[in-house]
Amino acid sequence: MPRSKIETTTSGLSYLDGKPVGKRKFLVKGEFDVVMEDELVLIAHDTQSAEERFTEFASKKATQLGGKLGTVFIDFAQDAEYFDG
Repeated sequence: MPRSKIETTTSGLSYLDGKPVGKRKFLVKGEFDVVMEDELVLIAHDTQSAEERFTEFASKKATQLGGKLGTVFIDFAQDAEYFDG
């Protein structure tokens, strides 16, 4: 059985019979969005203040996840009585 040939380059890469082996560390900088759908019952004076409170909630949640708040889409904001009947 022929002996395997191990080579190491000056950059630290190792090759076994011409194929790269081992792993190196890479610094990767990127950006991604997370979409979270949530229905909340918030106490507010009107629709506008309810939407503002929802945005504040979303901002706090993004901070907890280690990010920052991006685009916020609010589908609706109505009195709870509207849905309860």
